[in-house]
Amino acid sequence: MFGQGANQGRAALVIQSIVKEVVEACVEAGYSDVTDEVAAWAVKSVVLDPKTAFNDEMDLRKEDVGPLIDAAIMKLTSKNSMPISTAKMQLMFQRTYNSFDEAKKMFLNRRYARFGEVQTSIVNTSPTSVQGEIEELYSKLVSSNLLRTNMGSPQEFNVIRETTAALESVLPPIELGVFMGLSRNDKERQLEELSMIVAGIRLFNKAIGKGGKEIPNLVDVVAMRTAGLVKLCYEDLAKFCELAEMCSLCQLNDEENSHEWLEASINARQYETYLTILHNDAVELADKVASFCAKFQKRQADVHNTIQSKTAVPTGDVYPLFIELADAYASLDICNFSLGVWVQLYNQMAGVVQGQVAFMQDHASSLKQAAASSSTNGMGIRNDYLQTTFAQSQQAIAALSKFTQSSITIDTPPPLHDQPEVTPLDADGIATDKGTRGPLRALLPGVAHGYDAIQLHLGGVCVFSASMNPPILQSANSNIGIVQYDEKYYGVSSTTAAVNFASDPDGCIDRILHNAKAHPELIELLQLYPFFESYDANSLSGIQMQKPTRKPHKCDGGSQTETHPIESNIVPHYDHSEWELRRKALHLANLRQKKTHSVQTDRSNYKRDSSTQVYLPKNNNTQTRRSTGTNVPKPSTYMRGLRGPRGRKAEPSEVVDLTTGIGGISLTIRGLTGGPNKSTIK
Repeated sequence: MFGQGANQGRAALVIQSIVKEVVEACVEAGYSDVTDEVAAWAVKSVVLDPKTAFNDEMDLRKEDVGPLIDAAIMKLTSKNSMPISTAKMQLMFQRTYNSFDEAKKMFLNRRYARFGEVQTSIVNTSPTSVQGEIEELYSKLVSSNLLRTNMGSPQEFNVIRETTAALESVLPPIELGVFMGLSRNDKERQLEELSMIVAGIRLFNKAIGKGGKEIPNLVDVVAMRTAGLVKLCYEDLAKFCELAEMCSLCQLNDEENSHEWLEASINARQYETYLTILHNDAVELADKVASFCAKFQKRQADVHNTIQSKTAVPTGDVYPLFIELADAYASLDICNFSLGVWVQLYNQMAGVVQGQVAFMQDHASSLKQAAASSSTNGMGIRNDYLQTTFAQSQQAIAALSKFTQSSITIDTPPPLHDQPEVTPLDADGIATDKGTRGPLRALLPGVAHGYDAIQLHLGGVCVFSASMNPPILQSANSNIGIVQYDEKYYGVSSTTAAVNFASDPDGCIDRILHNAKAHPELIELLQLYPFFESYDANSLSGIQMQKPTRKPHKCDGGSQTETHPIESNIVPHYDHSEWELRRKALHLANLRQKKTHSVQTDRSNYKRDSSTQVYLPKNNNTQTRRSTGTNVPKPSTYMRGLRGPRGRKAEPSEVVDLTTGIGGISLTIRGLTGGPNKSTIK
């Protein structure tokens, strides 16, 4: 409502003052639960309402501030106002809801905020030999472990004693000096690994009954909480799904109170939409929890089988098992945190929709009459949806029942209503060019590819009934067919509604946007944000309509990418530049203080390849004569009697012939004078 040339700072101050004044007036009237967000929403709804005299495209005048504040206060202080209840629910869900990945990120951030300061103090501590400083550092290690694993309070004496004993078995105080000598990154990595090993030891001690009393049994706790959330979401979903259809039916039959029935229908459908999101998240989480519980129990069995009653086990065998056990427990802790976020959101929304209970009590007779004629309403269309939701809930609870001490069951299936008669769409009759944003095309079940996976626009509400004045939120029947227009998919409740929408698609969409301005809670329910600009902090109206005046240009285009654009075997240190490789080689060689020399040898100089060819040897035989020979005696003599006495007693010398004969041995003794032989031995 402030023009483009208006002072943005002044606009923001005016908006803040208006919202502040509205909140103060509501608090004085006894409505202390009105927040700035709700007050701002009420101001914007007053500006957008076509029945008011405000123009959201003109600057806000000073005389308009008073009536605007009064109208917003009147809307906020209305007793049992269904639009305010719906707006509170929408603002609460948008502000509080977190998916599992977002909740996991929030959990990790909060956990680091707990132990980050202690870990930084440990990492920054310099090596010391003072006994007091070593004891203080060791106590910090114990505190960091407890704050990281969230397995007991750091103030409990038994928890501290148990954790200290487990830590001493892994890192004795005498080895603390080695730890402090590591680099910063190594210290952080060692701290994380130490906490996992110590947590695994404490979990094992709890399993064998030797400690861990302060550690919660997350297997049973998380499984029970998940099954309980699935059951609560399904029961409320089935109840409010039927309530929304009955409110739409009562709106058709009770024209006098059609406005109240419309507000109740919007509230019920919005709560149903949010319950569907929570139910789907809870069912997906049930699969994760069942997997984590089975993994945790398996790791416990592995540790028990490895250790058993042994007095000593190699650390290389048992430490990895402790780490895996602690990791499975940490996964369950993340699931428990996500459950806490979703359960808190469910309780808050359940408190907001209490106005529906009072409304149902006031109009009990009309609702009973609508339930009696359920064969004519849209409940038959929701049979498949409710049956599928019931089957998913039962399957999720059955998977979790293996890990819970008490059982949770859903015994009451959703009631079956009569299916309305289905007449498929006439594809040729729907395919027209009457829209300014492109042609219309009918998609039929069983014919269109991926029909069941198509997401309907407007939250699954019939496009034609939502364009009526006042709008009627009837469920679309996908068994009839889907109408595609302006790259969006619209559901219809009947073939007549499809024909009416095809005759004037732009008019239907414009009427839906007009209804959304009269009932701003429809913007969130029907997901009309593509047709509206986002909320602007410096704009009092907050929502400005987009007005496409001409058909956007379209063209056929295509692109082709590689089969595997991201290779898995990437070498991070690879460099294609030859000069860069040379530079790295020179840097590696470090030739500044080196000397180049070489040696030449004969073998290296005359080394060459050579080859020789020869004939293979032949095998020849020859015959020769017989070889014979003769042998002659070799003369041999011995002189005897050269020694002995002299004179008369002297014996005469003799020569003994020792020549060996050919035929025998012959010894001849001769004198030195050459006399005859004295004896012969043969």
